[in-house]
Amino acid sequence: MIPVHSEAAFEAGLAELRAFNQQHAVRGRFVALYLGLRLMGDRMAPLGSVERTTASEIQAFLDLMWTKTHRAPPLNVLTAPFGRGGPNSGYSTVTGMFAPGNSTATNTWRNNLGIQKGVGCVASPELIAELTSHEDPRAACPHFVHDGHGHVCALSHPAARYRGEKQAIWLARSDAGFQVVNLDEPSAFEPYLRPGGARIPVYALLAALYCFAPLAVYPVRREVTVAEFESDFGFPPGFVDTTFDCDPNSPANARTINAADVSDSSSVVDVQPRESAGVGAPLPMLPEQVILNSGIQAEITVGLLFEAAGWTVFYTAGQQGLGYDLRVESGHTILHIEVKSSVGFVRPVLTASEWKAANTLGESFILAVVDFVGSDRQTIHFVHHPARSMSALERTTVSYVLPRDLWEGVAVPEVPTST
Repeated sequence: MIPVHSEAAFEAGLAELRAFNQQHAVRGRFVALYLGLRLMGDRMAPLGSVERTTASEIQAFLDLMWTKTHRAPPLNVLTAPFGRGGPNSGYSTVTGMFAPGNSTATNTWRNNLGIQKGVGCVASPELIAELTSHEDPRAACPHFVHDGHGHVCALSHPAARYRGEKQAIWLARSDAGFQVVNLDEPSAFEPYLRPGGARIPVYALLAALYCFAPLAVYPVRREVTVAEFESDFGFPPGFVDTTFDCDPNSPANARTINAADVSDSSSVVDVQPRESAGVGAPLPMLPEQVILNSGIQAEITVGLLFEAAGWTVFYTAGQQGLGYDLRVESGHTILHIEVKSSVGFVRPVLTASEWKAANTLGESFILAVVDFVGSDRQTIHFVHHPARSMSALERTTVSYVLPRDLWEGVAVPEVPTST
């Protein structure tokens, strides 16, 4: 286990990841992006669905995920956990801010989402699904062509020229946004998580990921285990054990664990939620530097409304398979809130786990719909027991679309009164 508020464990883990990179040439920025896409889970639109996830939503999540709360802004986003992070020791600002001495705003993740040196692809979802089963998806693509000077994507206009390397395909991209592929395919993770067959020391990685992460990112714990890492990131059973170096006695892991064991116990903060909550963390603060108009902003906005109405709020977003973002309590009453938001009008799409929660939890499940989040047009609607109030339109991607003309007729503008 790694204590999540141990600076000694964090620094030891970073040192081990950077030593691993020097030996095995890890594509560290892409490892950070791959893990972010996995951790986003249901926040990412799946390949072939009717929805898209915007670049700003992905960037905001990655910025928050890699923010380190023990460092003062602006250089507090760990954009290079494996090193080679330039003059700022692997740290940067959040997207859109200006790092000290820079004349342009930070756009750490943007190029990595693209085609030229990124993981995006503009082919059809059907072709992308077929390509990801290949060992080298880019080379297998019929639109990956050589124009006499180098390889280009023939579908993009103007033709995107590959910049000396080609990455895996993780994202289908269009003008409307992104959809994520099946990240369990070997072509998606092998070149990154097992460079040259080497395995990343998992305890060092846990320290880099979990230590000093903002409350909104992971379930609240004092310590994190390998099994919890597997669950948080939605890895298939056994994936972590076969993909990462999970031997606590291997040198890199042992050094990280030993650093945690001998660290000052005063650096470990007890942040467990109160026992009666059952599941969830205190509602987190939204860091000022995180881009607004994101799902996280909407979740916190709704949570604050419930707090103002007298409810005790626990933040549960990001917990795989739970099916709701907030758990609120007042007296003996418990409600479960799923938040859906957009910078425009929302067409809620519920995942299989969210629709299951809506049916299972019944009267205690509320869908909060936030139109025009973060703008002066922001409006919040509360749909009580949506599984009873309407029939969802089931898509083949196993998500559930709630037509606006159906839920709007039963939505109310008020937070439920506490008891």
